[in-house]
Amino acid sequence: MGVDPGRNRPLSVCTIACSELPKEWTDDRRVMALDKSMDDNDWITNIEYRTHTGSIEAEKKEKIRRVGDYKTALESFAGTKQQTALLEENTTYYSTLLKHWSTMRNEMMNIKRSYHKFKSFSQRQKSIAYFAKKMASRLTKMCKDSYKKGLIFFGNGTFNPGGSGHASVPRKTFIRQFATMFPVVITNENRSSIIYPLSFKELENKENTSSSKPNERLRQCKTESGNSKVDEIVLKAYLQPSLGMVVRDRDNFGSCSITQNGFYRLIKNPIDAFIR
Repeated sequence: MGVDPGRNRPLSVCTIACSELPKEWTDDRRVMALDKSMDDNDWITNIEYRTHTGSIEAEKKEKIRRVGDYKTALESFAGTKQQTALLEENTTYYSTLLKHWSTMRNEMMNIKRSYHKFKSFSQRQKSIAYFAKKMASRLTKMCKDSYKKGLIFFGNGTFNPGGSGHASVPRKTFIRQFATMFPVVITNENRSSIIYPLSFKELENKENTSSSKPNERLRQCKTESGNSKVDEIVLKAYLQPSLGMVVRDRDNFGSCSITQNGFYRLIKNPIDAFIR
């Protein structure tokens, strides 16, 4: 199973049996197997994750609390920097902190805030366990049916949580949670979301005109690959969505790329397109 941690989709998962992948990644059977696995791609949305972990509820409560002196104190920190080596900027921050120290201390030590903080932490930990089990359910079933062991390749994305206005999952926490179920291998994400996982050709952004999924970040190959099977799959997936084909986005491609990248590295036959 390959896991792509992202922002729009905090977790996107590609699950496939190793027996379906040929030992040579140039074999066309790889294309057909991965295309099928992308139709069964599992993911959680940003809204689903933030709702289940209580982040949205916590934000609403924080907005309610930001009134009076506490609101004034927070607004006074605008433009200041805490982590800086410049003495002038550092002095400005700590001067502001000392000025409003009493207000900030009373708010931070409030018993209700401490209770909600503990409740939020507890809910977040339960949610992480829930989502990890949900994302690995297909792999668990495959292992049970085939009497074989599972393996998880987890992308080594290093972006900061909350970047670009979206909350991302706590990567290390999810790795530890997945590791309680299956061995986890941290896998290089180099070019995993910028090339098409079937043909390894570069992708370009495609405007989504679908009213059902207006915010999906769609991508498609810039050029034909020269492989008729790959090009036929691309044509069906993007130009004929009315036929029931799954329209895929960059996170779908990312989890698929991480899966095959990890698998072929593991069998000592790395894919050239993913090598730095």
